[in-house]
Amino acid sequence: MIAARLLDRARAGDQDAVAELTDPFRRELQVHCYRIVGSVQDGEDLVQETLLAAWRGLEGFEGRASVSTWLYRIATHRCLNHLRDRGRRLPEMPAPPEPPGPPPEPSRVSDPVWLEPYPDVLLEGLPDHGQDPDVRYAAAEDPPGLADDGLRRDAGGPSPHAAVGPR
Repeated sequence: MIAARLLDRARAGDQDAVAELTDPFRRELQVHCYRIVGSVQDGEDLVQETLLAAWRGLEGFEGRASVSTWLYRIATHRCLNHLRDRGRRLPEMPAPPEPPGPPPEPSRVSDPVWLEPYPDVLLEGLPDHGQDPDVRYAAAEDPPGLADDGLRRDAGGPSPHAAVGPR
């Protein structure tokens, strides 16, 4: 009920209502964009573009999904478009002072060659959705490779034949 009134106020042009709708997701969107583009500055720019696109598209928001899902979808599309467009532009590098050497071997890697470190101060207060590896492995029934009787006994587990009983 409150969210519907807030959304109506935002659609009417109330900037405070728009900020109230989007601000809780701003830092999570920054991390999301950073993970996609690999640059803190580009990620911040893309969050700004995302919030501007959301503000402009509030009339089209039908409420079939949550506001966070809607914002993440906009942010993801903005980031992917940025990556696609970045490949079309000429690099912003000065001409080399010496003639270049032979070109490097071609690679199929499309990930960023350098991933900037994300500032810890921007991560403060964000919920940690990741699980500790021990928790993930404890939740799994049988990690891959333990189906073999010998491996199961080496790992301290019961033999799969122990449940069958005597033959």
